[in-house]
Amino acid sequence: AAAGWERRGDEVHAVVAQRGFLDESDTTPWSVVHVAAWTADAGGNPLTSEREFIAGRDVVRPVIDPDSSPGYRVVLDPSGLVRGAPATTFATRIAHAWALQNFRLAFGRQPSPGATILVRPGLTARIAGVAPFFVQGTAARPAISGDTLYWIVDLYTSSATYPLSEPLMLRGAQRRYFHPAGHAVVNSATGLVRVAGVGDPEPPVRSWIERFPELFVDVDELPEGIREGLLPHPEAARARAIAFARFGPTALDAPPTRRHLALEHGADSVLAGGYTPIALAGRPGLSLALPVVDTRDRVAGIVVASGPDAATRWIPADTVGRVWAGVLDALRVADSTAGTRDARAMRGPVRVVPLPDALAYVQPTYLWPGRGQPTLASVTVLTSAGAASGRSLVGIGRGALSSLPESGAPPDPRALYLRMRAALQRGDWPAFGAAFDSLGRALTSDAAKLPGRPGMDSLRAPQP
Repeated sequence: AAAGWERRGDEVHAVVAQRGFLDESDTTPWSVVHVAAWTADAGGNPLTSEREFIAGRDVVRPVIDPDSSPGYRVVLDPSGLVRGAPATTFATRIAHAWALQNFRLAFGRQPSPGATILVRPGLTARIAGVAPFFVQGTAARPAISGDTLYWIVDLYTSSATYPLSEPLMLRGAQRRYFHPAGHAVVNSATGLVRVAGVGDPEPPVRSWIERFPELFVDVDELPEGIREGLLPHPEAARARAIAFARFGPTALDAPPTRRHLALEHGADSVLAGGYTPIALAGRPGLSLALPVVDTRDRVAGIVVASGPDAATRWIPADTVGRVWAGVLDALRVADSTAGTRDARAMRGPVRVVPLPDALAYVQPTYLWPGRGQPTLASVTVLTSAGAASGRSLVGIGRGALSSLPESGAPPDPRALYLRMRAALQRGDWPAFGAAFDSLGRALTSDAAKLPGRPGMDSLRAPQP
């Protein structure tokens, strides 16, 4: 399965593609469905925003997908639209048989009319064959336009050497130059590859555009449904956020070597990692928000990357920033499932969302049976006004936010004990260790009063 994202107005939808199980061929249909990312039904199940679309069953079977096995493949293409080499002449077959060291292509059974040889049927190899001068992103994302399934891959320009620059570990290598170059958009039915360039390309990208103009297109030229699914280059956004944290304005009040991105995001290990985009008013396309903490582990603000060009801006936190560990603890305490003993409860990563006058911290909790489908159990939101927990973001109203103790106050040790116990039952040792450390800080704090601390009743802290 693969997942992408799409913005529709002020809403974010997930585009989920799953390969079918009709046969073992590389042209098995993919089922694709759009899911509302901000809500769920009464049972916590995802809400599909439109009918399921079967790529290949109703139209054309995809010939390009991320899971294609290495090597060449021969496909039938009566329409002549697949970007490959026709295998209808002996000269073509003998040339490819020699190049691929498989002479059955030339002297085997006569191919059917419309047979086409795909030398690079795999998505990664196909993009690398067309644009080897770019570094590909971590994952391919599906997108739907009309009746066609597309694959989107982020592209970057990179170099291990660059004057007066500090190396960063990105995409498994030390890099001193790393900038967004565009997005590779691949038609799964024909194999056509196009690169949607950024608005103001770097000099290396401009040189390739001048050399291969037919390969590049403007974002505005992309089909409807593709433009809305372009993420703001997650790896480049992370690199810019790291650089800003180290060498940004002195208002962050921390030595450059001590400022950094928040490392732990409060998720259980099975749900850790990945990027979840948001839709911001007044910003184009999808956005990503990366929290920056100072030397005291207080949230200094967030770096927001928006649109296909990954334009970044800095949004500072409140005058008195929250301690990041305290944010994680407060969200767990306010979670409506915090007092349950259901070992299936798993928490997703904390996401930071900018509001007009503050920052909001959002964390989902899921119920995940051993072999069943996970369901959304609750969503917890923490702001400067307070915290609230509900079945979904739609179910949390602004008036439902209850008052919180002042920023930096330690959480209830009883809730931390239950959190540690639940992690132990699941065998989630990273979560157990985080809860253990938080419990130690709470017990050694002068503000921690076990009989009951003022303000904790409003958080609905579980009783032992």
